[in-house]
Amino acid sequence: MIGWFRRLLVKRKWLTFILMCVFFLMFGLSSLNIVYMFHANINLFLDNGIIMVIRDGGLQQLVELIGSGFLSMASYFLFKCCEYVLVHWVIDPITHPQESKH
Repeated sequence: MIGWFRRLLVKRKWLTFILMCVFFLMFGLSSLNIVYMFHANINLFLDNGIIMVIRDGGLQQLVELIGSGFLSMASYFLFKCCEYVLVHWVIDPITHPQESKH
């Protein structure tokens, strides 16, 4: 699976760029949302007490927020993979000009 994804990114630079933009937006939006939701969740725990919040589903929401954090990090990781491919595509011909003539 990883080899397939790597080949896709290396062969189609335009798609890599589009995916990089999509993953960047996903990371940005999910990160901002997580900050607001964590703040609200912690305030809920502080204002109402642990037992009442657990009964109302606050603990489930906290677990879902942690899952969203993992999704956000996956988006960031995929963004960095796309960035790596595109940066090396641009920089390698400059740093190794003799290889690009073949």
